[in-house]
Parts: sequence; C-alpha cells; structure tokens
Amino acid sequence: MDAKQWTLVEHLFEEVKQVPEPDRNGFLLKKSKGDEAVVAEVEALLAADPDVNTFFEDFQEALFIKPSTAAVPVISSTEDPLLGQLIAHYQVEEKIGEGGMGVVYRARDTRLNRSVALKILRRDIGKDEAIRRRFLTEARAASALSHPNVATIYTAEPFSEEQLMIAMMFCEGGSLKARINQGRMEVSEAVEIAGQIGRGLQAAHKAGVVHRDIKPGNLLFDGSGNIRIVDFGIARFEGDTRLTLTSHAMGTLSYMSPEQAAGKADHRADIWSLGAVLYEMLTGQPPYAQNQTHAILYALVNEPVVPVSAFRPDLPARLEAILGKALQKDPSLRYADLGALLDDFEQLNQKSAPTPKQVPVSTNSHHVPRVAEVSDEQSGPITILVVDDEPDIELLISQQYYKKIRAGEWKIEFAENGAQALERIDANPDIEIVLTDLHMPVMDGLTLLGNLHEGGYPLKALVLSAYGDILNVRRAMNLGAYDFLFKPIEFDDLEQTIYKTHKAVQFQRKMSRSHTRLTGLEGDLALVKRMQKAVLPAQLPESDEVSAYAYMLPAQEVNSNFYDLFYLNDDQLAFFIGNVTGEGFPAAMLMSTSRTLLKADAQRAFPPASCMRTLNDLVLPERLGDQFVTAFYGNLNLKTGLLTYCNAGHNPPLVVRASGEVEQLSWEGSIAIGVQKEVVYTDHSISLAEGDGLFLYTEGLIKNAAEDGAVLDVDGLKAMLKTQAGIKPSRLIRQLIRDMGASPAGAIHDLTVISLRRESLL
Repeated sequence: MDAKQWTLVEHLFEEVKQVPEPDRNGFLLKKSKGDEAVVAEVEALLAADPDVNTFFEDFQEALFIKPSTAAVPVISSTEDPLLGQLIAHYQVEEKIGEGGMGVVYRARDTRLNRSVALKILRRDIGKDEAIRRRFLTEARAASALSHPNVATIYTAEPFSEEQLMIAMMFCEGGSLKARINQGRMEVSEAVEIAGQIGRGLQAAHKAGVVHRDIKPGNLLFDGSGNIRIVDFGIARFEGDTRLTLTSHAMGTLSYMSPEQAAGKADHRADIWSLGAVLYEMLTGQPPYAQNQTHAILYALVNEPVVPVSAFRPDLPARLEAILGKALQKDPSLRYADLGALLDDFEQLNQKSAPTPKQVPVSTNSHHVPRVAEVSDEQSGPITILVVDDEPDIELLISQQYYKKIRAGEWKIEFAENGAQALERIDANPDIEIVLTDLHMPVMDGLTLLGNLHEGGYPLKALVLSAYGDILNVRRAMNLGAYDFLFKPIEFDDLEQTIYKTHKAVQFQRKMSRSHTRLTGLEGDLALVKRMQKAVLPAQLPESDEVSAYAYMLPAQEVNSNFYDLFYLNDDQLAFFIGNVTGEGFPAAMLMSTSRTLLKADAQRAFPPASCMRTLNDLVLPERLGDQFVTAFYGNLNLKTGLLTYCNAGHNPPLVVRASGEVEQLSWEGSIAIGVQKEVVYTDHSISLAEGDGLFLYTEGLIKNAAEDGAVLDVDGLKAMLKTQAGIKPSRLIRQLIRDMGASPAGAIHDLTVISLRRESLL
C-alpha cells in the first residue's frame, strides 16, 4: 500500500467512527472508490480500536485489585442492588471494576470461605447471543485447563433471564502491567515470568485453546507470586470458527501478531504476544509503542522491531536472539511451538551472566597503545565518530541514517575537530570507525590520523576529502587511513564502506586478542597442566567387589583426555572416559569443563543418557570451531552386576569375560558431544558376572605402535586381552604399556586406558 492510500485510510478511519454501524460498509465503499485494500485496512483498524471494540478491555484488569489496599481505590456504590446480595452461594462484597460488557465484583464463597471474582454480564446486552457466547467462551476455555499458571474458573451459569456470571479465582498479587509500571525488570525476573506464561500457554495449546489476547493486563499474580493467565474471552478452539465474532482482528493491537491483525491466527500468535510481553518487561514499552492505532498497525505490518539491545545494551545476545525469533513477522520463521521457546529459556537460565566489557584506563594523554576488551561477536551497534567542522554535517548524516540509528544498528557521535575527536575516542572505547574531514581548525584530519596511528587505537579511519585532493589523500593513507571518500558524500557508497570497515575492525580486534593470548600461552599451559593433574582422581576405587586401574600418558603439551571412577553409594560404581578433539589450551579447557559437568550430573544420580544430553546442551554453544567431545559413561551395580551405560561417540569398551571371551560393545546411538542439537541419547545395559571385566581406552591407544611395529587395531587388542584374561587390572595395563614402549616406534603418548573387573566373593 502506497503513501496516498495510507493517508486515505487515516482520514476514513476517523470519519467512519462517526457513522452508525449499519451504514459503515456503504460509506466506506463510496469514500474509498472501491479500493479493497483501503476498505480492508479501515475495517481492521475499526476492529482493533479500543473505542469501537471494547468488550472486556476497560474492566478486565479489575481482577488484580487487592482488597483492603489503600493505594488502590475500590469502586463501590451504595446504589448497586447487587452489593450485599447472595448470588448462588457467593456473597457480593464490593464492586471492583466495570466496562462495556459487565461488572466485576469481589465476593465471598460461603461454602468454601474464600474470595472469588464474579464477572457479571450487563442486563441490557445479555440477550445478544454473540455476546453471551463470547462471555461463556472464557469459562469454557479456562475450565478446560488445569495448570498452575492459568486462573481457575469455578463456575459459569445464568442467575437471571438476561444475566450470566462467571466465578473465578481472585488474584490478589497485582497485575504484570502494574509491575512493569514500576520499572523495567532484571533479565532473570523477566525470563522467569515469561517462562511461567509460556508454560500456561503451552497447556492451553495442548488442550486446543489459543488465547489471542496475551498482554500484561491479562497476566495476574496470585497470592504466592505466580503468574496466572486470565481473560480467555476471545480464545479460539481448534476447529471451532464460531467463536470469531467478526472476520477482523481481535485482541490488543500493541501485543498482536501481524497475521492476527489481518484476522488470521493460530497458536503462533500467542508466541508473538508472549515475545511482546517479554520485550516490554525488559524495556518498559511494547515492541510498537506508537500513540495512534493506525500508526501501530502500519508499523506492525511494515516496520522491523527495534532490537531490545537498543534499550538494554547489557542484555545477553542469546536473549536478543530468542526475542528476535519469537517476534518474527512471518509465522513460519517464528518458534513452531512453545516447547522450543521454553527450551531456549532453560538454556538461557543455565548460562552464567556475560562478563561486562572492560574499559581500559588511559594514561599519559592519547599515546598509550590499547586493546579494546570486547566480545568475539559484535553484540551492539556499529559505533561511528564523524569529525567535521561543517555545521550541516550532523543533521545531514543523522537524517540519512535515522532508521539504522533508531533500530540500534548504528550509533553515531560527532566532533568538530581532531582534538574533540581524541577526547570522544578516549571516553568511548566502543568507537570502531572514525570518518574524518581533512581540513578543520584546532587539529586537522592529518594530525588526527597521526595521533591515532601513534596511539595504537583499535579502530579504523575513513577520510572525507574534496574531489581531486589526491595529494592529501595519499598522505592520509600513509598515516594509516583505511579508505577514503570524496565530497559531496555518496551515501550508498558510504554505507557499503562502513560495513566493510566494520568487518575489518572486528577482524583486527580478534587478531589482537589472539596475539595477547599467544603471548601468555606458556604460562597458561603450565596452569592447565596443573589443573589437569588436579582434576584426576586422587585414588582409584578398590573393594572386595571390584578391582580397577587406570593409566594416562599425556601428549607432549597438554592432554585432551579425561576419566574418573567413583562410588555413587555402597552398591554403585560410576566411571567415565572421554576425549576432546584438538590439542593445547582450548582442548584442555573443554576437557576440564566436560569432565566437571559430567561428574556433577553423575553424582546427582542422573541416568547416563540424561548426563550426556545435558552435557551436549551445555557444550554445544561453547565449543570452538570443529571441537567436539567423545565420552563413555557407565554405572555398575556391584551387587547385581548390571552395567547401565551410554556412549557418546567414544570407542566402545571391550568386555572381557572370565571365560576368556572378549567382545566389543556396539556403536549404537553413538553421537559425539557438541556435534548437533537435540541429540537423543539412550541408556543400554549388560550384565557382568563375577570375574568379568571391562577395558576402556581412548583413540590414542590404537594409534600407537604394537610390539612388532604394526598399528594396534581392535582385533589385535582383543587377542592381547584374551591372553591376559584373569589377571589383575593393574598388571594387565602395566604389561600392555611395557609391550608398547618396547616397540620399534616406542613413542607412545596421548592415551588413556582403564581396566576394571568384578571380583568373585567366593
């Protein structure tokens, strides 16, 4: 729709509200000259306008008024005939709200002695079948649900010929709207509340109910501080189209998805609304906060949501990604269901808070080299400093790029000369691009470039010059300018240059961080070696029921293997072995993390498959490049001999029977940790009789030379174990290592082996 049509929509919308409803269609067709797009937009605005389509809008929040609270005045009237009356078994105590469809009272349930909220349909509209149907929709929808985050409906019934009532739980903790009005929330609080809303909606969706009007006023806190979803008055049941009173939009526009504004919505519309509520909890305003209805509708359909980081730069990037997906205009790009959204909330809660940016302290004026401590990924806006003494340059650039500035993509600062520019740069280490003129008073552009080059600032400079001033451009490039542009500014060219320069700055900063890390690598490796030694088990389990022995020979620098054996209780022995791809510091850090997380979950008595699944969820976002982890975790019942295990891409252990037979466990379900999302890990089990043992090893074992110089493959390992059946695990491993060390190759390293045997108690 073009600008002319939108102007017509705006005028018709204001005019048609003054026309009686029966005459509106004819009026619209005539005034719009048959333009169907204009008619549809005006009708959608009418359907969404709070003055036209009130329903419960102006009294639904009455349910959150807390009784006997001086700060919230109670609406009462001595002339109300229902006050003090007994309706069914509910004693009406006070009127707490009213609106276009009815009145809300606080009442006392005389049978169960509890406070309830009574919604009573107005007598003068009680005979309207459509309104009666909508009034009872709420009762039907909410009563179909039994969930701690949905307000309970006690009863819905007529109490006179024209009047209906709904009795529901009284939520005395206030509304989410009132909480938001107190100020924007911390991330943890907002995500926790959003999770409760999501779980309540998930229960509704599973019951086939789409709410269609999720907003802060319909989210109340009960006496325990838990969120309760209320007002299912425009809910829709799957397959039941009769509940839609019109073909137009229904709901509250500021929290309405684009497809709902067009009169079409499924369960994904509730996901959008939940995203909008979370957005408001974090920023203090909904995604589209325009003052006028038609402005909201236009923005909803045509304008992107301003990133939440534009209001809260401190928010985790993962949370911004979650909001971005929930608020996708195209429903197919949104979360497919609430389960996926709730999983992302869970992962977000498991991650620790991000480390804040460290602003380096500058000493000795502008000439101190420094490295900006920023994240590896750009999480905030591209920050640009424009240096020019022309009075119109700030207005010109701000107007040209206002959408990017408003959306939080770019942040632009201005300085009138090189001296001011250096002050701005020292005050704001996030500045990554300087766009500077060459001819300025106080300090010109060439002098500024010289200071930037000498000071080692982690940014890049772009030069603005008069066309043909090649000599000064050459001087600027020799002083370290990254690129140049001529005046008058060609804005498309400038925009492309900004993005190109931004990538170069990010790469430069990443390389600076890598250099800093490499400089201190020697000390880091020593630290990691001590750390690895510290996490190895101090002693191996030994008892009458089991014998065990382990041996680790690290790589020349830092080993990437890990293992542990420990008792869970008197009857259960847990053990695991694993390997991280790669070498050096990153592999060692991932090794230490994986070992710690796996043991922590094992000690909480989680099944092996559950431990692997949790480890995968935590490792996947943190791994570097192609890193992944292979691991085998087993749990042996020392009384029964039942071994429960899960394998995540590791070499399957060998089972050494007391009879001398050797078999290898299968690879079934073996997917390494950190390779893909949502892996289904499965528990398996075998029985170990008395005298049976288990031999576990890392990949390094079969890569090293055997006694005759050949590579030791699995078949060779089986044959060796057959000849050693019945000997103690410690002797078995010592003999194996001696045999391998005596080989012509002789240079064995980076391997870990574990042998354990269930002992006979006879």
